[in-house]
This record gives sequence, structure tokens and C-alpha cells, in this order.
Amino acid sequence: MIQRIQSLWLFLASLPCFLFFFFPIADFSSETTFFSFNANGLSGADAILDQLGNVYPSFFAWLLMVLIVATLVVPFITIFRFKNRKKQILLTRLSILLNIILLIAIFLLTDMLTNRTGAAYHFNYLTTCSPIVSMIFLLLASRGIQKDEKLVKAADRIR
Repeated sequence: MIQRIQSLWLFLASLPCFLFFFFPIADFSSETTFFSFNANGLSGADAILDQLGNVYPSFFAWLLMVLIVATLVVPFITIFRFKNRKKQILLTRLSILLNIILLIAIFLLTDMLTNRTGAAYHFNYLTTCSPIVSMIFLLLASRGIQKDEKLVKAADRIR
């Protein structure tokens, strides 16, 4: 039953994750340089980026990309698990956990870049707050799934 309201909430929960591919997460600026921190890594002044190769290894870029894609894909997978509500609740909670980890990773990586470069950062709140918006939709979906589970259990008791 894809037409349930929690399917809409799960779909809306995955939409904010698309913002990471179009907007930077944070912009860094110092007296001499300006560069951006986005889902693909760092972009901007090439001179500072060559120096930052040791500061921000490609491992962190891949880790961040995996987290973003996971927070994007797991709600979609959850929509099509409508026949198994317990698995749907589990996947919804996993997605909330992934969003929390993504938010922590964003702040830790931004702090690491600030400490190592000495540049001031300015968050792009559109992308930084998108995991929070996604978590709100996931909580609404979880509530809807739990209501369905209670309704099915009540119907089974009546039979």
C-alpha cells in the first residue's frame, strides 16, 4: 500500500539530501583564499587545495558521500517495504541514525578544516539543516507506520 501517508513522509525525507549535490555545505575564507566544502570534497582556490591534500584526505570525501547517498536511498527502500512494517520501522530508525551521523560528520569535518587552515567558516544553512528536516519527516513516517501496526494488531484480535 504505497498510497499511505508514511510513504509521502518517507519520500519527503529523502528530498533534502539532494541539496548536498547542488549547494556547498560551508564556505571558508581567510585573508588570502576562499574555498568551499561540499559533498564532493573541497573546491575553490587551487593553491590552498594543494596544501589541504593532507588536511582533508579523499577518505573523508568518500565517507561523507556514502553517508549522503545512504540518507538518500534508505527512505526510498523503506517505502517499498510496506508489507513488513517491523522492517519498515527498523529502516526508518536506521535512517534517523544515519542523519544524525551525517550531521555530526559535517560539523566535525568543518571544525577539522577550520583548525588546520585557520580560515573562518560560514555554513550554508540550506544544506546544513537538511538532515534535521529529513529527521522530522522520518519521525512523522515512523509514527504513521506504528499507527498502522497497532491497527493491524487490533484487527487481528477482533478475528
